[in-house]
Amino acid sequence: MSCAHAVRGEGRRSALRRNTVKRWVVPLAIAACALTPTTALAASVTNGSFETGSFSGWAVSDSGSGNWLINSGAAGDAMAPTEGTRDAYTQQGGPGSHILYQDVVLEAGQQHTLSLDLGYRNNAGVFYTPESLSEATRPNQQARVDIVRPGADVRSVAASDVLLRVFRTEVGTPATRTMAAVTGDLTPFAGQTVRLRIAQVDNQSFFNVTLDKVRITSVSVDADGDGVVDTGDNCPADANADQANLDQDARGDACDDDIDGDGALNGDDFAPRDAGEQTDSDGDGVGDNADRFPNDATETADADDDGVGDRADNCKIVANAGQADLDADGRGDACDDDVDGDGVTNGIDNAPRDPNADQLDLDQDGLGDVIDTRVLPMSAEMCKKDAFKRFYDGAARFKNQGDCVSFVATGGKNLPAGS
Repeated sequence: MSCAHAVRGEGRRSALRRNTVKRWVVPLAIAACALTPTTALAASVTNGSFETGSFSGWAVSDSGSGNWLINSGAAGDAMAPTEGTRDAYTQQGGPGSHILYQDVVLEAGQQHTLSLDLGYRNNAGVFYTPESLSEATRPNQQARVDIVRPGADVRSVAASDVLLRVFRTEVGTPATRTMAAVTGDLTPFAGQTVRLRIAQVDNQSFFNVTLDKVRITSVSVDADGDGVVDTGDNCPADANADQANLDQDARGDACDDDIDGDGALNGDDFAPRDAGEQTDSDGDGVGDNADRFPNDATETADADDDGVGDRADNCKIVANAGQADLDADGRGDACDDDVDGDGVTNGIDNAPRDPNADQLDLDQDGLGDVIDTRVLPMSAEMCKKDAFKRFYDGAARFKNQGDCVSFVATGGKNLPAGS
């Protein structure tokens, strides 16, 4: 079948569509109609509503029986146009595979949305969706819309070739679909040329797909909402409508960590907007504008901004101006996970600021005995021999074992009377 034949098929009905065809036979010969794909204007689809009355702007590849045709509103196998007076549809008299495609340039820095109206009637009643666009693969009864690599084989469904699956009929999908919108977000491919492919395969029964109103809507991206589109914004993630750029580099002042371009980061630069202050008062080789301690040759930086230079700071990234170090281990209490140095980390130490490696807690109240002001027995057994001496209530202690046992026996009424 010639390409011209495919275009001239406007309004044609397939006489073979009726139920007179009982068996479908896969043709041994494949007739392919391949028009050279046309690269559309940036972020637009050429002849997306087929109002030219032809497939100009599109490439068509038909194999097996049938082809893509233009409907002017009279074709019984097609659904009515949703825009203008024409749409495109597939017809066949036996198993076939029908591809319609077009390469589209997507401008960088824009959001791109594909939309098209698609409807179909599947006389087989069910869909079969193998990973193949060949009518020789049985059973195969499906329609799909894909974004694929322009250099890929037109019928490839390989994961490396299919960039985005926008639509596909699935097993269980209703056999009939009225014309309705299909959409896909093409923004991830901004700055690339991609191929839009609409495919229909049938080898179970007649399957007519109708297509209309194919378009791509593009809007400029302004992520920070400052009125300057990202492609021209020198700080696309930080609002800066004025686009101020003191050092005239690629980054605006709003997102530049060295506004004056003197090599000193703004946080360390005492004159962040003056690239000419190069005095080195303490002679340590670091200019005053980048020296946190311009009069101290032993220090230049203070990462935690606590007033203590990094070289002397016992907690360099945790502010601790007092430099407290309870266990004198060289790590400040602010960043020491064992403040008292008893080998038990702060989170589980029952006396985190008093060394008690044994973690003794006789009354089991969660407070180590080394800091507990009230440690009393929980059983008479704990009072035996001289063990009663371990218990106390403030400054008061049991005088003897009997007093300790009495405390337990009275349910805690007879408190220590004094030592």
